[in-house]
Amino acid sequence: MKSATAPIDRIARMEDSAPDLHADRGRKPAFAALALLALIWGDNWVAMKVALSYAPPATFGALRAGSAAAFLFLALLYSVLFGTGIAWILWLFVLSRLSASISGLAALMIPVVGILADWAQLGVRPGLWETLGAGC
Repeated sequence: MKSATAPIDRIARMEDSAPDLHADRGRKPAFAALALLALIWGDNWVAMKVALSYAPPATFGALRAGSAAAFLFLALLYSVLFGTGIAWILWLFVLSRLSASISGLAALMIPVVGILADWAQLGVRPGLWETLGAGC
């Protein structure tokens, strides 16, 4: 008789046998980033101690939160303008100049271009599923 957890056990076995997709990327960059993170974070305590001798804690906290908010706002602005705004303007331009059938076929190239750009810019090699998806 099958147990109630048989499907869960089967999924767990599948996860255990799944290939590690990031094994070939190397660990040196990850350890370097971890060391840099520890250095920055550890040095942050020294910087806070020095900064607190010049400003009260509330002022220093407000400056820290304000600078983080400004950075996040600029990152969001970049994403909205380039990742969404310009892409939609170009898409509407294409739709106004070409038929919907040709535009739709060209839009099917977006995942393929994304995979190739990921490979070219970040060095992430496409795996089996990406290759099969790009070929279909």
